[in-house]
Amino acid sequence: MTLKIETEQGSFSGYLALPEGHAKGLIVVTQEIYGVNKEVRRVADWLAKAGYAAVAPDLLWRVSPNLDFEYADRDNARKAIGQLQSELIGSDIAQTANSLRAHIPQGDSLPLAIVALGWGGLYAYQAANQAKASAIVSYYPGNLPSGIDTASTVGIPQQIHLAYHDDRTKPEFRRALREALAGLDNAEVIVYPDADHGFANRDRSEFHTESAELADARTLEFLNRSLKHSLA
Repeated sequence: MTLKIETEQGSFSGYLALPEGHAKGLIVVTQEIYGVNKEVRRVADWLAKAGYAAVAPDLLWRVSPNLDFEYADRDNARKAIGQLQSELIGSDIAQTANSLRAHIPQGDSLPLAIVALGWGGLYAYQAANQAKASAIVSYYPGNLPSGIDTASTVGIPQQIHLAYHDDRTKPEFRRALREALAGLDNAEVIVYPDADHGFANRDRSEFHTESAELADARTLEFLNRSLKHSLA
């Protein structure tokens, strides 16, 4: 399904996945640099099967709607995201949250989380307050090293999945992140010792089954716990 999202500058779409029966919460899935591709849609479908209404917005629409890059075409994908203004990315995520709330019956009464994949990680934090998010889950956020302060001050439960062999989240970053979040009782930083960047993505060469399954199980447990607590 498709969700239409309106902004002052125009409209864009999001891939919408709905659960059977009533949703127990809402989730915005933020993409990697490659677009809302098959793997991003799979994540939304997986979350819907777990009982959530999930939408993955097309965050590249301001460059061109519905861009979908092959993983081997990383250079052109990076050129595309280089054309975007970071503040507008956060605004688009927040507007997606508003549109999802409006689309789902009694959506305003349901807690919302952001599940960020790769590049979407930093912008999930930047959009969290505007989107009125109750929790964030981030998988291998390669751009988060520039936003540690944002992660430490967002003020909502967060779970971050990092890969030990990921050169985009180096050991010094992981240490700094743990130190920044050390005083928070609602923050989890989990490092997967056998994994590299993209390890939970079924379509990437870095996919690591054991780490991905463990991360996904932890994600669902965290979302169920955090959003249930928020609803209470």
